[in-house]
This record gives sequence, structure tokens and C-alpha cells, in this order.
Amino acid sequence: MLILVLLFAYFVFWGISFALKSYDDFSMLTITGLVSMIAYYVFVNIGMTSGVFPVVGIPLPFISYGGSALITLFIAAGLILNIRMRRFQGG
Repeated sequence: MLILVLLFAYFVFWGISFALKSYDDFSMLTITGLVSMIAYYVFVNIGMTSGVFPVVGIPLPFISYGGSALITLFIAAGLILNIRMRRFQGG
């Protein structure tokens, strides 16, 4: 469990570093929004599992089965990677 939490923390810091290195404001805000969405999912799900928060229907990103949530998270990760890849192109 600790390894999984560390991997999610690494993903969040990885995304934040991409946002700080982006060349325009739109890219920075898009990456920040997507990473904060994933971080919110992780925070709420771990809070529900530990009994701190009430149980709601938010799945753990990339782990729990949730059809539309899983597709949304894969699209978010793809957008982050696409923005990162195109950082070296354009002005």
C-alpha cells in the first residue's frame, strides 16, 4: 500500500514539474487541472478506505474498476504526456 501511495505522489510531482516546464499558460493550467483531478481522486479514495471520509463512489485511479472513470483517467494521462511531448515544439 505504501508503494502505491508513493507511486501516486511521484505521479503528482511529475505532473507538477511538467506544468512548471511548459512554455505557455494554457499548457500549464491544463496539466495542473488534470494532475489536481487525479490527486483529488487519490486523496478522497484513500480517505474513504481509511475511514476518515464518508464512502462515495470515487474509484482509485488506474487501480479500481470504474468504466468511465478509468477512460477519463487514461485520457488525462494521455493529455499530460502529449503536452509534455510537444513542449519542445512551437514557441
